[in-house]
Amino acid sequence: MAHDNAGSIVQDWTSVNDTVIVHSTEIDTSGDYETDLQIQAGLGSLSDPHTGTRFIVQISSLASGDEDWAEHSSFVDLIGTSADITLTTAALAAATNIIDTDDNVPSTGSWMLILDGDTNDDNEMVFVTKINVGSFDILDGLTNGHEIGDEVSSIAFSRNIKIRGTNILRARLVVDNNYDAGGAQIQFKLAKTITTSL
Repeated sequence: MAHDNAGSIVQDWTSVNDTVIVHSTEIDTSGDYETDLQIQAGLGSLSDPHTGTRFIVQISSLASGDEDWAEHSSFVDLIGTSADITLTTAALAAATNIIDTDDNVPSTGSWMLILDGDTNDDNEMVFVTKINVGSFDILDGLTNGHEIGDEVSSIAFSRNIKIRGTNILRARLVVDNNYDAGGAQIQFKLAKTITTSL
């Protein structure tokens, strides 16, 4: 049976300072059979230890108003201190090998976030597959090019949350970066995939 699906970015990379709580752009789910939220995030500062940020998916059964939000699910992530990783050679779009002569990439099989020095919109999640002397390999080629001096956060995640039910009319993501009142600035991005019929 065919499904009618569509995907889009809800909110591009956004900085959230320590002790700040924000919510994403609201998502109209009134015409959706189910909605998948793709949440990506990473520490935006490499030197600050962080005991976690709380991410809360909220839903509403009403088309407007702010008094009827309810918690759908929540989790705490971004715990730790990022390794000190800086690009020492420019990385071109489509590259799968990233030059980091500091050799500080902690492990393979993990997400990292390249913090673009020019614009947040060009931040980029990468999945590490191999650590070499002076560089590391990633699973997919870069979408954006990155410059010498751009930092890479080793504390990052990419996660999918499914919302199902035609009685849910709106959804949003709350980012509680006051969960650790003495921690780090973070960056997050939110995308969605909707299924409107089965």
